[in-house]
This record gives sequence, structure tokens and C-alpha cells, in this order.
Amino acid sequence: MEIYTLENDFLKMVVSKKGAELLEVIGKSDGYPYLWQGEPAFWGSRAPVLFPIIGNLNQGKYRYDGKEYRMQRHGFAAKSDFECWQNDADEISFSLTHSQATLSQYPFEFRLDVRYRLQNSTITTEYRVENTGSRQMWFSIGGHPGFHCSLNSEGKKAGRLIFERNETVNRLVNELGYLTGREEPFLSDQNIIDLATVDFDSNAKVYIMKNLTSEQVTLEDQKSGKQVRLRFPGFPYLGIWSPANQAPFVCIEPWYGITSVIADSADELEHKPGIQGLAPGECFICSYDITCL
Repeated sequence: MEIYTLENDFLKMVVSKKGAELLEVIGKSDGYPYLWQGEPAFWGSRAPVLFPIIGNLNQGKYRYDGKEYRMQRHGFAAKSDFECWQNDADEISFSLTHSQATLSQYPFEFRLDVRYRLQNSTITTEYRVENTGSRQMWFSIGGHPGFHCSLNSEGKKAGRLIFERNETVNRLVNELGYLTGREEPFLSDQNIIDLATVDFDSNAKVYIMKNLTSEQVTLEDQKSGKQVRLRFPGFPYLGIWSPANQAPFVCIEPWYGITSVIADSADELEHKPGIQGLAPGECFICSYDITCL
């Protein structure tokens, strides 16, 4: 596995060519591992890039322009080999373009750039999607970074999420990785989620919120006192996920797109929830920041 390192006086970060995935974020002063270390017993990934879909497809397939295609959960980017085309002292960029392998499951010509910038204690992840084909392109994109969170004496997460504003939002109800089409109250004029009270052992392991007024949320580890602040301006969805209550990490996931609603037939791609449209020759750019404190 080919890896690349960026570091300064505050952080050391490691990125893999495979999936353009962030693998490590280490505090330089004390060696604290802010990013989840990918222990296979819980979850072997760390911060995969989700493209060109997010979540599951009904029956693992979708239809577009009268044809049926199959694609795995979260798309193919995380399993693809990217090209590293920029490697500077504080910035590194990777690209993935369409190929015969991608066209067999996703009939669009594209270029996806993933860029990381390290400034002081902040890492900026930027996604740039370009439609290099001759027809409208449909896609979703988002992040899936996992962050270390200590456990308390009861084996639950000793952490809390703090939004910058009080929120009154529902969560999108999901079961076994699919949306049910229902919503239920989640935050009621509050800005703090105590992670010890969130049931990650249920079928609804992903807690999905949409249209938050906050543009940043802070994960506070109540044992170590460490904090990770994730700023996600413009992203319409935010997912909170962990595979189990006793897993010592939580993922904070900014998304343009979400998993499918349970149905009896394959999805129509252009009608998939949260899907983005991009005209030929156009580019879509979004980014989020991770600040380690």
C-alpha cells in the first residue's frame, strides 16, 4: 500500500493512494491518535471517500437510461487506486477517472479529485467532481471519518457531540442500512448529544440528520479532554455512526446524498435521495475541515 505523509508542528497525517483515504491523524505533542486506527474487530476502515453513491442500493442495483447496473455499498471510490498528482509540504492531491471497470457499473465519464491541506491543527478535505462526458451525470459524495472516543466504566462512549447552535431536527429512520421513509424527533432545541445515551447496538446504527443550522460540531472525549471539531458548510446531511456501543470511536459523516429508501425494486438513479446532477463540462466542489484540539 503506497502511503504519503504530511506533518507540521501540530499534526502528522498519513494518506493512502488506495481510496485516497486518510489513515492517521496524530498529535505531534503527545502522539494522541485523533483518527480511528481501523481495528478489524470493529471496523477496518478509517475515513473512506464515498462516491458515486452513499449507502445502499435497493437489491444492490439501480436503473439508468433503461439499463440496470450493480454497485456495492458507498460506491467504488474507496476500493480504487487513485493517482497522486500533487505532493507538497502542506498539500496533497489525488485523482480518479472513469475506466472500463467503472463504466461497467456507473455509465458516466468523470474525474474525481480529493485534496488534503494541512494548516496548523486543521486538515481540509476537498472533493472536486468533474463531468467529463457528454450527458448529465448523477452522483453522491461524502466523507466517513472515524474519530477516537474513549469508553467509560460501563463500556459506553465517554464522549459528547457539541453543535455550534441549538438544533431542533428529526433523524431519518433507517433499518439495516435502508431508510424507512419515516422521521422521528432527535434533537429538541439542544446542541449536545451524550454519546453514552445513543444506542449504536440497534438496527439504526446510523443517525442521519438533514438541514442542520449548525455548520460545525465538536467531538469532546470526556476522558482525555481531547476535541475534534468538524466544520461542514453546505453539506445537506450529517450522519453519526458507530458499529457498536462498546466500539471506542464514532464517525461524523458529512454527505451530499444518503442511502436508499426501502422498496421492492431497484432504484432509479436520478431519483435516489440526495442525488446530485452535474451537466457536461461542469464541476462540483465541496470541502470539510477537521480541527484537532
